Amino acid sequence: MQQNSFLSGPAVILVIALIVVVVALIAARIPRYRRIFPYKKARLFTDTEHAFFEVLRECVDGDMLLLCKVRLADVIRPTTNEIIYLNHVCQKHVDFVISDTTGDPLLVIELDDYSHNRPDRIKRDEFVDNALDAAGVEILHVPVSDSYNPRTLAKTIRRFL
Repeated sequence: MQQNSFLSGPAVILVIALIVVVVALIAARIPRYRRIFPYKKARLFTDTEHAFFEVLRECVDGDMLLLCKVRLADVIRPTTNEIIYLNHVCQKHVDFVISDTTGDPLLVIELDDYSHNRPDRIKRDEFVDNALDAAGVEILHVPVSDSYNPRTLAKTIRRFL
């Protein structure tokens, strides 16, 4: 006994293909996942850092670059391949770096506010100072002030360069 079926042979294949195409078209319009980027623009400077930066700009010659918020690992590199030494410098930043136009660091400048008196900051500053010294990079600590004398600051900077 033979049954007549509406969907037989090539018709079944055609219907399945049609269903696959329709599902694919619908799926293409539905995002697989939503990308969430919970970020907003940040300021590079506090008001105090910005005021100091403006004075620093007056002190830096045209054949030098003034960089801010530089990752310590971009100023110095470990002399060994042991990852632990890179980890010590990767997540630390320094306030300002004066470099030559090739990007060679000449001087690191840290603007020391009240937070540098905390025990954890004292320990961090000692590490940074010692690491920079070992790498042959000078560091200048400048205490936060209500105002800075550009001439005095420029003279101090020139002594390090």
